[in-house]
Amino acid sequence: MFIHSFNARLVWKERTGVSIRTFCGTSWWSQWEVLQKVTDLFGDIEPFLRENAEIKPANRRHLLEIFDNQDDCQKLRLELAALVDAGVHFFSATYYLEGDGQLIFTCYERL
Repeated sequence: MFIHSFNARLVWKERTGVSIRTFCGTSWWSQWEVLQKVTDLFGDIEPFLRENAEIKPANRRHLLEIFDNQDDCQKLRLELAALVDAGVHFFSATYYLEGDGQLIFTCYERL
């Protein structure tokens, strides 16, 4: 919903005070950052959907069906938590291997 709708991102920022990130297709790890932010703000999503009927009606309706079913909502929360917990290792390794630190010295020590 946020990826395809500037209006949804704007209304979200007005409601929560936090900009929602979108991801870039050329950086696989940035999708993890979006999932992490969604996980952190999970409690704000359902009220946001209920208060903003005009934003992406088809997506909104599908998401509300998930929130209305306690089992589905719990599964969604668990899946997000698992992706974020497991993905943090790939995320940090990617930054490390990009050379944001002093990678040459680490490589030298390993060799």
